[in-house]
Amino acid sequence: MWMNFSDPHHVWDTKHATLRHNPSEIKLPPQLPDLPGMREDLSRYLDEISHLDGLCEGIFEILKKRGLIRTRWSCSAATTAWRFHTAKGHCSTRDSMCR
Repeated sequence: MWMNFSDPHHVWDTKHATLRHNPSEIKLPPQLPDLPGMREDLSRYLDEISHLDGLCEGIFEILKKRGLIRTRWSCSAATTAWRFHTAKGHCSTRDSMCR
């Protein structure tokens, strides 16, 4: 089975996230400036990730009901990094953006 999701690509406008992130309560990585717009963008990005997690959970539930969960592998891959300062091409084990 092959699945593809366009979330969480920008524009982050999901209305379906089960977990909403309050911009004033999120912890920003040290590389990002603590500005209202940055907090808003990051909270909307995290909402998109939450929505995607819920979609994947639903797929795994279907596989489980069909008795396929023990006989199948799951692989997740991303072709682009998130759209924030230092996110693309700068990941290392010391970089908090990539953990």
